[in-house]
Amino acid sequence: IDQNESQSLYYAEIYDHFSGLLSTIANVDNKYFFHGILRYLYPDRYQYGRDYLVKIDAPEGTITSFAERLRIHILKNNIRTISLSKIKEEFHGFSDIYISMKLAESGKYILLGNNRYMLKEKLLFEHEEVVKINTILEKLFEQFNGYCSAGLLYEQIELEMPTFLQKNGLESAFEVFSVCNLILEGTFVFKRPHIFSKKALIPVEINYLSVFQYLNRNIDEIRYSKILSVFSRYRWSSVSIEFVVQYYKSSMIRVNSDLFVLPEKVAIDDSKIRIITELLLENRQDEFISFATWVNYDGFPEIGFEWNPFLLEAVCERFLKGVFKIIPYVAADIRYVRSFAVDKDSSINSYEELVVDCMKKYSITTIDEERFAYFLAIKGLSSLSVPNSLKNSNIIRYKDGYFTV
Repeated sequence: IDQNESQSLYYAEIYDHFSGLLSTIANVDNKYFFHGILRYLYPDRYQYGRDYLVKIDAPEGTITSFAERLRIHILKNNIRTISLSKIKEEFHGFSDIYISMKLAESGKYILLGNNRYMLKEKLLFEHEEVVKINTILEKLFEQFNGYCSAGLLYEQIELEMPTFLQKNGLESAFEVFSVCNLILEGTFVFKRPHIFSKKALIPVEINYLSVFQYLNRNIDEIRYSKILSVFSRYRWSSVSIEFVVQYYKSSMIRVNSDLFVLPEKVAIDDSKIRIITELLLENRQDEFISFATWVNYDGFPEIGFEWNPFLLEAVCERFLKGVFKIIPYVAADIRYVRSFAVDKDSSINSYEELVVDCMKKYSITTIDEERFAYFLAIKGLSSLSVPNSLKNSNIIRYKDGYFTV
């Protein structure tokens, strides 16, 4: 420590360097333990901070933060962008969380894609380029009612300003969003991946759903295909589609695989609810309903839409809450109906419990995987395969190709 040229050192990097020796001779197995031992044995030799020590004879103000040490390294080696893994190679002993937190706190770095960082002062841009980006955004706002997505902006800059991307090593919409947010300095409202003109009626809370509603106002119905189209048009991440669909599934009635309508559009009343309830209770098997495999709609009342699994599930979920409880499939997929209905007062609360209950009713205690897959299929509990959740279940044991309750 004393021979190191640096006047301040982090416990993490000291411990990382000497961890083998410390573990062998002193049973010191982490940086916190090392910090405590060092402070106990040499209370006056160093100034002890939370994360680092400073040599006692160091000039005042010589403490170098982690972010500053990285900055010096970047400038010294003329590095454009640096990955988190590369930072850890250069600075040993620091965790991902610690590095990310310290760089964010410093305000000196831009987080790019794939855990890469750029020092803000290394960003290359001319005033004319800022004006050009501003113009591109204004045109996009005119086209999309005061809104623009990171994906649309990236595509347009890639088309009109490829040199700007190349010289700064920008490779994705996320990176362009982060850089533009910095250089435009509050000219527009940025909340990844959304960008709004300050003249727009900006949603109070900016997220995929609120922006979708901003772009599709005063709707009495919505289509799943429309949601997919909007996500594609604005280059939004497909992983958030389910968030939007689930909102409309809870606030509207899904009458088929594509269409959601307002509840008042469904022609249903107490007498029809009673008929539907009676038919479901009379025709179900094994005391549960598999919406995906229900095909008998004989006698079901006319409610304005043709009966199908999506509509049946929606009606049960909204209008028959006092009769049935919905049990979701272990891996729900918004493209399909895969849930089930059991009696409201049933003790069954999960898909696994439903499977176990059905097995017990047929006196199945142990069954091989092939026959189990067939059993689940004919009972409408799964397709012709056994879900992985049942292989990793706490209430069903899976060993050597056999399932045991």
